[in-house]
Amino acid sequence: SHYVDITFTITLPYPQALSSQDAFQQINKLKGDIFARLSEEADSGLFSFLGLKADAYSVGYPKVVAQCPPGSLYVDKAVASSYHCVGCSPGHFLPDNATQCQECPVGTFTELDNATSCDPCPQGKTTRGPGSGNHTDCQDVCQAGSMSRDGLAPCQKCARGHYSSRDGATSCTPCPGGTWT
Repeated sequence: SHYVDITFTITLPYPQALSSQDAFQQINKLKGDIFARLSEEADSGLFSFLGLKADAYSVGYPKVVAQCPPGSLYVDKAVASSYHCVGCSPGHFLPDNATQCQECPVGTFTELDNATSCDPCPQGKTTRGPGSGNHTDCQDVCQAGSMSRDGLAPCQKCARGHYSSRDGATSCTPCPGGTWT
């Protein structure tokens, strides 16, 4: 047999004043009302198409998916009796169409909750690792001619007869034979 699947969307504003528990109860009541009404209409023959007739058994139970503000995810905790949006914490962001928060990459940070992107550190600075949630996490990068264990300040100049030709060096290289610094 062949089937025709008809899907539609109902968009309702979510009043922020409602508690999560109240919203859960109202959404469940609305889902039940929609299901009952569609089942009745299907049995009455309202959903006839090209000689085919839908019945109450062909009506699926409504699924609720919240549209959360940018930078937050919908959490369906029906077992816990709540529906709500959860935002990403500082140091994390939610790119478009992502399904989970991601850490800000090295060299970026965000101090905001619900961020959709991370801000780059200023020129000549970077972070020690991913997930930085404060601009103060941006540290000076060791300049060419200096180094440190992680390539970030505090830095020390390369010893006589050694060099580093790039920023962020973690070691200095001995000069080739017959050359010096």
